[in-house]
Amino acid sequence: LSEGQLIVDAGDEDEVTIVLNGASITCSSGSPIYVKNASEVKIKSEENSFNEVIDNRTEATEDSSDDAGNAAIYATCDLKLVGKGALVVTGNYNNGIQSKDDLSIKNVIVKVTAVNNAIKGNDAVNIESGNIIAISAKGDGNQKGIVTITGGNIDVYAACDGIDAAYGVDISGDGNLNIYTDTYSEYSEEVTSSGSSSGTSTGRDSSANTTASANTVSYVAASDTITNAPGGFGGGNMGGMGGQNGGNAPDMNDSSGGNKAGGDRPGMPGDFNESGNSSGQSYSTKGIKAESEINISGFTINISSTDDGIHANSDS
Repeated sequence: LSEGQLIVDAGDEDEVTIVLNGASITCSSGSPIYVKNASEVKIKSEENSFNEVIDNRTEATEDSSDDAGNAAIYATCDLKLVGKGALVVTGNYNNGIQSKDDLSIKNVIVKVTAVNNAIKGNDAVNIESGNIIAISAKGDGNQKGIVTITGGNIDVYAACDGIDAAYGVDISGDGNLNIYTDTYSEYSEEVTSSGSSSGTSTGRDSSANTTASANTVSYVAASDTITNAPGGFGGGNMGGMGGQNGGNAPDMNDSSGGNKAGGDRPGMPGDFNESGNSSGQSYSTKGIKAESEINISGFTINISSTDDGIHANSDS
Protein backbone atom coordinates (compact mmCIF):
# COMPACT_ATOMS: atom_id res chain seq x y z
CA LEU A 1 0.00 0.00 0.00
CA SER A 2 2.00 2.97 -1.28
CA GLU A 3 -0.46 5.59 0.02
CA GLY A 4 -3.18 4.71 2.48
CA GLN A 5 -4.17 3.55 5.97
CA LEU A 6 -5.09 0.32 7.67
CA ILE A 7 -7.83 1.38 10.09
CA VAL A 8 -9.31 -0.77 12.86
CA ASP A 9 -12.68 0.41 14.18
CA ALA A 10 -14.14 -2.56 16.04
CA GLY A 11 -16.38 -3.06 19.08
CA ASP A 12 -15.30 -2.28 22.61
CA GLU A 13 -14.99 -5.99 23.45
CA ASP A 14 -13.44 -7.13 20.16
CA GLU A 15 -9.90 -8.52 19.92
CA VAL A 16 -8.33 -8.03 16.50
CA THR A 17 -5.26 -9.65 14.93
CA ILE A 18 -3.42 -8.05 11.99
CA VAL A 19 -1.08 -10.44 10.16
CA LEU A 20 1.80 -8.89 8.22
CA ASN A 21 3.56 -11.04 5.65
CA GLY A 22 5.77 -8.96 3.37
CA ALA A 23 3.62 -5.87 3.94
CA SER A 24 4.60 -2.28 3.18
CA ILE A 25 2.27 0.52 4.29
CA THR A 26 2.98 4.21 3.74
CA CYS A 27 0.69 7.14 4.53
CA SER A 28 1.20 10.90 4.27
CA SER A 29 -2.15 11.98 5.74
CA GLY A 30 -2.40 9.97 8.98
CA SER A 31 -1.09 6.97 10.91
CA PRO A 32 -0.45 4.11 8.45
CA ILE A 33 -1.86 1.68 11.03
CA TYR A 34 -4.55 3.44 13.05
CA VAL A 35 -6.56 1.59 15.70
CA LYS A 36 -9.54 3.81 16.48
CA ASN A 37 -11.38 1.31 18.66
CA ALA A 38 -11.08 -2.27 19.93
CA SER A 39 -10.44 -4.11 23.17
CA GLU A 40 -7.02 -5.32 22.03
CA VAL A 41 -5.08 -5.41 18.77
CA LYS A 42 -2.29 -7.86 18.01
CA ILE A 43 0.08 -7.19 15.11
CA LYS A 44 1.82 -10.39 14.04
CA SER A 45 4.84 -10.40 11.73
CA GLU A 46 4.90 -13.80 10.06
CA GLU A 47 8.03 -15.91 10.43
CA ASN A 48 10.86 -14.88 8.06
CA SER A 49 8.82 -11.98 6.68
CA PHE A 50 10.01 -8.36 6.30
CA ASN A 51 7.40 -5.66 6.90
CA GLU A 52 7.59 -1.89 6.95
CA VAL A 53 5.30 0.90 8.11
CA ILE A 54 6.15 4.49 7.16
CA ASP A 55 4.44 7.60 8.50
CA ASN A 56 5.32 10.10 5.76
CA ARG A 57 3.62 13.17 7.21
CA THR A 58 5.51 16.41 7.79
CA GLU A 59 6.90 16.63 11.33
CA ALA A 60 4.32 17.68 13.93
CA THR A 61 4.26 21.11 15.55
CA GLU A 62 2.53 22.43 18.67
CA ASP A 63 -0.53 23.23 16.56
CA SER A 64 -0.76 19.81 14.91
CA SER A 65 -3.85 17.68 15.48
CA ASP A 66 -3.72 14.06 16.68
CA ASP A 67 -7.08 13.25 15.09
CA ALA A 68 -5.43 11.09 12.43
CA GLY A 69 -3.08 9.37 14.88
CA ASN A 70 0.10 10.47 16.62
CA ALA A 71 2.44 7.69 15.49
CA ALA A 72 3.22 5.42 12.57
CA ILE A 73 1.43 2.65 14.46
CA TYR A 74 -1.14 4.20 16.77
CA ALA A 75 -3.67 2.40 18.97
CA THR A 76 -6.24 3.71 21.42
CA CYS A 77 -6.35 0.27 23.10
CA ASP A 78 -3.88 -2.40 24.24
CA LEU A 79 -1.39 -3.18 21.48
CA LYS A 80 0.72 -6.35 21.16
CA LEU A 81 3.57 -6.86 18.69
CA VAL A 82 4.34 -10.55 18.14
CA GLY A 83 5.68 -12.99 15.57
CA LYS A 84 9.02 -14.22 14.30
CA GLY A 85 9.38 -11.83 11.40
CA ALA A 86 10.81 -8.31 11.11
CA LEU A 87 8.92 -5.04 11.47
CA VAL A 88 10.55 -1.73 10.51
CA VAL A 89 8.67 1.41 11.55
CA THR A 90 9.48 5.00 10.57
CA GLY A 91 7.71 7.87 12.34
CA ASN A 92 8.47 11.10 10.49
CA TYR A 93 5.48 12.87 12.07
CA ASN A 94 5.97 12.27 15.81
CA ASN A 95 6.15 8.89 17.60
CA GLY A 96 7.04 5.54 16.12
CA ILE A 97 4.77 3.03 17.90
CA GLN A 98 2.25 4.23 20.47
CA SER A 99 -0.57 2.74 22.51
CA LYS A 100 -2.80 4.88 24.69
CA ASP A 101 -3.07 1.84 26.97
CA ASP A 102 -0.53 -1.03 27.30
CA LEU A 103 2.10 -1.84 24.66
CA SER A 104 3.80 -5.26 24.69
CA ILE A 105 6.47 -6.86 22.49
CA LYS A 106 7.30 -10.58 22.20
CA ASN A 107 9.67 -12.47 19.86
CA VAL A 108 9.45 -10.06 16.93
CA ILE A 109 12.41 -8.18 15.41
CA VAL A 110 11.53 -4.48 15.58
CA LYS A 111 13.39 -1.43 14.36
CA VAL A 112 11.72 1.90 15.12
CA THR A 113 12.97 5.31 14.01
CA ALA A 114 11.02 8.37 15.13
CA VAL A 115 11.46 12.10 15.54
CA ASN A 116 10.00 11.92 19.06
CA ASN A 117 9.36 8.78 21.17
CA ALA A 118 10.31 5.57 19.41
CA ILE A 119 8.15 3.30 21.60
CA LYS A 120 5.42 4.69 23.85
CA GLY A 121 2.77 3.06 26.02
CA ASN A 122 0.70 5.58 27.95
CA ASP A 123 -0.09 3.04 30.68
CA ALA A 124 2.73 0.49 30.33
CA VAL A 125 5.44 -0.90 28.08
CA ASN A 126 6.18 -4.63 28.48
CA ILE A 127 9.04 -6.30 26.60
CA GLU A 128 9.16 -10.07 27.05
CA SER A 129 11.55 -11.04 24.24
CA GLY A 130 12.66 -10.09 20.76
CA ASN A 131 15.34 -7.98 19.11
CA ILE A 132 14.52 -4.30 19.35
CA ILE A 133 16.26 -1.24 17.97
CA ALA A 134 14.71 2.08 19.01
CA ILE A 135 15.95 5.39 17.59
CA SER A 136 14.57 8.70 18.79
CA ALA A 137 16.05 11.70 17.01
CA LYS A 138 14.53 14.38 19.25
CA GLY A 139 12.79 12.65 22.15
CA ASP A 140 12.90 9.59 24.42
CA GLY A 141 13.57 6.05 23.26
CA ASN A 142 10.98 4.37 25.47
CA GLN A 143 8.47 6.40 27.44
CA LYS A 144 5.54 6.53 29.84
CA GLY A 145 3.68 4.39 32.33
CA ILE A 146 5.33 1.35 33.90
CA VAL A 147 8.21 -0.15 31.93
CA THR A 148 8.81 -3.89 32.43
CA ILE A 149 11.55 -5.78 30.59
CA THR A 150 12.01 -9.52 31.13
CA GLY A 151 13.97 -10.55 28.04
CA GLY A 152 15.29 -9.62 24.64
CA ASN A 153 18.17 -7.79 23.05
CA ILE A 154 17.39 -4.10 23.14
CA ASP A 155 19.32 -1.17 21.69
CA VAL A 156 18.18 2.44 22.08
CA TYR A 157 19.47 5.72 20.68
CA ALA A 158 17.73 8.76 22.14
CA ALA A 159 18.34 12.49 22.07
CA CYS A 160 16.72 12.76 25.51
CA ASP A 161 16.13 9.95 28.06
CA GLY A 162 16.59 6.34 26.99
CA ILE A 163 13.84 4.92 29.21
CA ASP A 164 11.50 7.47 30.78
CA ALA A 165 8.84 5.94 33.02
CA ALA A 166 6.08 7.99 34.61
CA TYR A 167 5.93 5.33 37.34
CA GLY A 168 8.49 2.54 37.76
CA VAL A 169 10.98 0.44 35.81
CA ASP A 170 11.48 -3.30 36.39
CA ILE A 171 14.22 -5.18 34.50
CA SER A 172 14.79 -8.89 35.12
CA GLY A 173 15.71 -12.11 33.35
CA ASP A 174 18.28 -12.68 30.63
CA GLY A 175 19.01 -10.21 27.88
CA ASN A 176 21.09 -7.28 26.69
CA LEU A 177 20.19 -3.63 27.08
CA ASN A 178 22.30 -0.89 25.51
CA ILE A 179 21.46 2.79 25.93
CA TYR A 180 23.01 5.90 24.33
CA THR A 181 21.68 9.42 24.91
CA ASP A 182 22.34 12.94 23.74
CA THR A 183 25.72 13.23 21.97
CA TYR A 184 26.36 9.51 22.48
CA SER A 185 23.58 8.81 20.01
CA GLU A 186 24.70 9.55 16.48
CA TYR A 187 21.05 10.09 15.53
CA SER A 188 20.35 12.96 17.94
CA GLU A 189 19.05 16.16 16.40
CA GLU A 190 17.83 19.53 17.67
CA VAL A 191 15.59 19.10 20.73
CA THR A 192 12.88 21.40 22.10
CA SER A 193 12.96 22.61 25.68
CA SER A 194 10.47 19.93 26.68
CA GLY A 195 12.38 17.10 25.05
CA SER A 196 9.78 16.79 22.32
CA SER A 197 10.06 17.16 18.60
CA SER A 198 7.31 19.77 18.39
CA GLY A 199 7.29 23.34 19.59
CA THR A 200 9.95 25.97 19.95
CA SER A 201 13.48 24.75 19.61
CA THR A 202 16.23 25.33 22.13
CA GLY A 203 18.65 25.76 19.26
CA ARG A 204 20.60 22.61 19.97
CA ASP A 205 23.38 22.00 17.50
CA SER A 206 23.84 18.27 16.97
CA SER A 207 27.54 18.86 16.46
CA ALA A 208 27.91 20.76 19.72
CA ASN A 209 28.98 19.48 23.12
CA THR A 210 31.18 16.82 21.61
CA THR A 211 33.71 17.43 24.36
CA ALA A 212 31.22 16.90 27.19
CA SER A 213 32.39 14.47 29.80
CA ALA A 214 30.94 10.97 29.51
CA ASN A 215 29.19 9.09 32.26
CA THR A 216 29.49 5.40 31.40
CA VAL A 217 28.07 2.36 33.12
CA SER A 218 28.83 -1.22 32.18
CA TYR A 219 26.80 -3.44 34.48
CA VAL A 220 26.53 -7.21 34.33
CA ALA A 221 23.72 -8.32 36.63
CA ALA A 222 23.86 -11.80 38.06
CA SER A 223 21.95 -12.28 41.29
CA ASP A 224 22.46 -8.67 42.35
CA THR A 225 19.61 -6.20 42.33
CA ILE A 226 19.62 -2.43 42.08
CA THR A 227 16.61 -0.93 43.81
CA ASN A 228 15.76 2.78 43.91
CA ALA A 229 19.12 3.70 42.42
CA PRO A 230 19.77 7.41 42.88
CA GLY A 231 21.06 9.75 40.22
CA GLY A 232 24.76 9.85 39.44
CA PHE A 233 25.25 6.24 38.35
CA GLY A 234 26.81 7.40 35.09
CA GLY A 235 24.64 7.95 32.08
CA GLY A 236 23.16 6.79 28.84
CA ASN A 237 20.50 5.84 26.36
CA MET A 238 19.73 2.49 24.79
CA GLY A 239 21.63 2.30 21.51
CA GLY A 240 22.96 0.04 18.81
CA MET A 241 21.73 1.11 15.37
CA GLY A 242 23.42 1.34 12.01
CA GLY A 243 26.56 -0.68 12.57
CA GLN A 244 26.74 0.16 16.26
CA ASN A 245 24.75 -2.79 17.54
CA GLY A 246 25.08 -3.84 21.11
CA GLY A 247 24.16 -7.25 22.47
CA ASN A 248 22.81 -9.69 19.92
CA ALA A 249 20.28 -7.39 18.29
CA PRO A 250 20.17 -7.66 14.50
CA ASP A 251 21.73 -4.97 12.35
CA MET A 252 19.08 -4.12 9.79
CA ASN A 253 21.54 -2.04 7.78
CA ASP A 254 23.51 -5.18 6.95
CA SER A 255 26.55 -4.07 8.87
CA SER A 256 28.00 -5.04 12.19
CA GLY A 257 29.61 -3.10 14.91
CA GLY A 258 30.78 -3.16 18.47
CA ASN A 259 29.12 -1.87 21.58
CA LYS A 260 30.01 1.75 22.24
CA ALA A 261 29.33 1.41 25.93
CA GLY A 262 31.44 -1.71 25.78
CA GLY A 263 32.88 -3.77 28.57
CA ASP A 264 32.16 -7.22 29.94
CA ARG A 265 32.51 -6.47 33.61
CA PRO A 266 30.61 -4.25 36.03
CA GLY A 267 31.48 -0.57 35.81
CA MET A 268 31.84 1.68 38.83
CA PRO A 269 28.94 4.00 39.64
CA GLY A 270 29.32 7.74 39.45
CA ASP A 271 29.18 10.14 42.38
CA PHE A 272 25.99 9.34 44.29
CA ASN A 273 25.80 12.92 45.53
CA GLU A 274 25.86 14.51 42.11
CA SER A 275 23.48 14.39 39.18
CA GLY A 276 22.94 16.40 36.06
CA ASN A 277 23.67 16.85 32.38
CA SER A 278 27.40 17.40 31.88
CA SER A 279 26.85 18.68 28.34
CA GLY A 280 24.84 21.61 29.70
CA GLN A 281 21.58 20.73 27.95
CA SER A 282 18.37 22.15 29.43
CA TYR A 283 16.54 18.84 29.00
CA SER A 284 17.02 15.42 30.56
CA THR A 285 19.29 12.89 28.82
CA LYS A 286 19.34 10.11 31.41
CA GLY A 287 19.77 6.45 30.58
CA ILE A 288 16.98 4.97 32.71
CA LYS A 289 14.67 7.38 34.52
CA ALA A 290 11.59 6.72 36.65
CA GLU A 291 9.36 8.85 38.83
CA SER A 292 9.07 5.95 41.26
CA GLU A 293 11.27 2.86 41.72
CA ILE A 294 13.84 1.21 39.47
CA ASN A 295 14.46 -2.49 40.08
CA ILE A 296 17.14 -4.40 38.15
CA SER A 297 17.82 -8.12 38.65
CA GLY A 298 19.31 -9.62 35.53
CA PHE A 299 20.34 -8.47 32.06
CA THR A 300 23.63 -7.12 30.81
CA ILE A 301 23.24 -3.35 30.71
CA ASN A 302 25.53 -0.81 29.05
CA ILE A 303 24.79 2.90 29.26
CA SER A 304 26.58 5.93 27.81
CA SER A 305 25.27 9.46 28.29
CA THR A 306 26.07 12.97 29.42
CA ASP A 307 23.50 12.71 32.24
CA ASP A 308 22.69 10.18 35.00
CA GLY A 309 22.76 6.57 33.88
CA ILE A 310 20.13 5.32 36.35
CA HIS A 311 17.91 7.85 38.10
CA ALA A 312 14.88 7.17 40.34
CA ASN A 313 13.01 10.04 41.92
CA SER A 314 11.51 7.86 44.66
CA ASP A 315 13.10 8.30 48.08
CA SER A 316 11.27 5.32 49.62
